[in-house]
Amino acid sequence: MTYHFIITLLLAAGTLTHFKEGKIYSVKKISGELTLSGKGDNPLWKTASELSDFIYPWETEPPPSTRFKALHNGEWLYCLFDVMDDNIIIYVDKNHK
Repeated sequence: MTYHFIITLLLAAGTLTHFKEGKIYSVKKISGELTLSGKGDNPLWKTASELSDFIYPWETEPPPSTRFKALHNGEWLYCLFDVMDDNIIIYVDKNHK
């Protein structure tokens, strides 16, 4: 219940705030539903604002290239992350595949 209330407040305001620098990220409202493919290739993603100035507040080196986009339709909040990282860590419980 609380989760839906928080999401509703975010959508009502239509913004996500980047607190460190006081920046505001506006989430564009779309009509209908966004078909997700896991590739970010839906044309509606081209209409979303892009956030890419991420930082590591605990390190001096810059983080790997990361891009974030969000859209909403009044009911759903759609998020897209695009990350390039050469240092991928994968947990392997069993090496059976």
